[in-house]
Amino acid sequence: MTRYILFFLLTALFSCSNGKADPENIIFSMFVNHSLNERKTELNKIRSEIEFVSGSKAYNCNSYLRWIKKKKIKEDVKNSLVRSEYLICDVLYLLQGKTYIKEEGNKNNMILLAKRLDITTFSSSLRPLVVEKRRTLDEISGNKLIISNDKIIFEQDDWIYQLKLVAKADINNNQKTDWVLWFSDEAKDGNYRNYQTLIVYDIESGRPLIKASAFP
Repeated sequence: MTRYILFFLLTALFSCSNGKADPENIIFSMFVNHSLNERKTELNKIRSEIEFVSGSKAYNCNSYLRWIKKKKIKEDVKNSLVRSEYLICDVLYLLQGKTYIKEEGNKNNMILLAKRLDITTFSSSLRPLVVEKRRTLDEISGNKLIISNDKIIFEQDDWIYQLKLVAKADINNNQKTDWVLWFSDEAKDGNYRNYQTLIVYDIESGRPLIKASAFP
């Protein structure tokens, strides 16, 4: 019995000596939660065809993930519209092999993003709204933001933007929490659409502004 007690004490001591415990992986979307539970089905589900610059085409998550890390999506109206169907594929890839829990969103998370996310760190039609040092949604929106527990909506006369927090997880396996976001950028008139999966690495780093990287 003494040997077993010693073993568990040494195991606990070793775990503590390796620094911070693994961040808790959290899903905020019922849709994503269901897709993760039905991963194989979701990966094989037939979607609208999306084309890459090389000429390669994808029609489900499996074929899309085969090319997305190597090739660039062809920039045209059709692909821009279809891209929204493949955002779930990005998340299935980023969260593969991870355990997670489902939780309701927290408005404080979205307020933090509104006040600290640097919108110049990813591609969008928001760029022309950036003036001098004003580069967050809170600073450029003129109090027009609608903030809920899991999303931010910024609506103008001719444009609508939405930022949704999908998950918190240690994406790059460095024992620090990363946030996975979905961003939509849509013109009310015309065919302009821009859909992206964004990753905020090491959210707790203490930087005054938060950078977002587009997947992949």
